[in-house]
Amino acid sequence: MGRRFYLTASLAFLCLFVSCPFIPAQENDRPASVIVVVVPGENADAGFQSVLRDSLLVNLTRNRMRPAAVEQAKNARAMARQQRADYFVSGTYRNTTEDLELTLEVWLPDGRAPLATGKASGRISLTMDALVGAALDQVLPSMQSRFPADGTETAEGAVAAAGTAAVRTPEPPARWRRVELSVGGAPLVTTGSVADYAKIGALSTLSLDLRFPVGRGALAAGLLAGAGWLRATGIEKADILLVPVCADLRWTIDSRANPGVALHAGAGPAILVAVTSWAGTLTKIVPYVVGGLDVDIGLTPVLGLRLEADYTVVFEGSMVLQGFAPQLSLRTRF
Repeated sequence: MGRRFYLTASLAFLCLFVSCPFIPAQENDRPASVIVVVVPGENADAGFQSVLRDSLLVNLTRNRMRPAAVEQAKNARAMARQQRADYFVSGTYRNTTEDLELTLEVWLPDGRAPLATGKASGRISLTMDALVGAALDQVLPSMQSRFPADGTETAEGAVAAAGTAAVRTPEPPARWRRVELSVGGAPLVTTGSVADYAKIGALSTLSLDLRFPVGRGALAAGLLAGAGWLRATGIEKADILLVPVCADLRWTIDSRANPGVALHAGAGPAILVAVTSWAGTLTKIVPYVVGGLDVDIGLTPVLGLRLEADYTVVFEGSMVLQGFAPQLSLRTRF
C-alpha cells in the first residue's frame, strides 16, 4: 500500500514538473490585447480621427494582435488596466491643409513611461494607411519582443466597457477607385413648344469623370459627350442631330451606400445639325444644359448600373429645345 502511494505521488509530481514550463507558454500563445485611442492635437482637423484610428486597428490586426478602440481619451489607460490589456497605444496627430504628422506611444497599462515612440508624417492623400504603418513599424519591435503574438489566431475587435463606446476592428478599407467611365442610352421625350413637332427622339451619352471623396460622399468631375436625334414633322420634315460636349459634375450623397443616390449637372456647347428638305443642312453651335437625379446600383466593386432621370435643355436662338431623358447606363470604376 505504501509503495503504491509513493509511486502515485511521484508520478503526479513528475507531471506537474513537466507541465510547469508550459503555463507561461500558454499565456504567450494568445494574441496580444491592445487598447487604442487616437486624438487630434491642437487645431487639428477632427475629420482625420476616425480614418487614422481605423487604419491603426487594421495594421495591428495584420500583425496578429487583438486591438480595440475607444472613442474618448479620458480614462483610456484606466480602461486598459480594467480590461487587463497587454498594451495601451496612444496616437496624437496634427495637420495643415496639405500635410499630417502622427505620433504613436506604446505603454504598458501600469507603465510610468512609454515603451516606444513612433512618428511619421506625409501628404494628406488616399495613402494615409502607409503613414500609419510607418509610425507603427517604429514601435512594433518593442511590443513583439515583450509579447510575441500567436500567428494561428486572428484578431477580433473587443468591446470596451465603463460607458465608453467601442469600435469593432474593421476590415481593410477597399481601394478607392478614382476614375469612372459610363455609357448609356435613353428615349428623349420632348416638352414645351417643340413637342408639337417632335414627340420623341433618342439620346446616347458617354462620360469620363475623376472621383474625389468628400466626407461620406463623393464628388466626380469630368467630361460628358453624347449624340441625340429628333425628327420634326409639320408641312415638311426635318431631322435634328445634337452632339453635346460639356463639363460634367456629379455629387454622390453617400459613396458607401448601395444603391447610391447622386445629383448630376452638366453644361457646355453642343453642335446642332438640322437636315431639312427645303434648306439643306444647317449647322450651328448652341448652349447645352442637363441635370437630374441618379440611382447607382453596384453589381461588383468595378461594375454597376445607373438609372438616370435627366432633363435636357438646348437654347437654339428664339426657340428652346427641351426634353426628359430616362436613361439606363453601364458604368465602371478603376
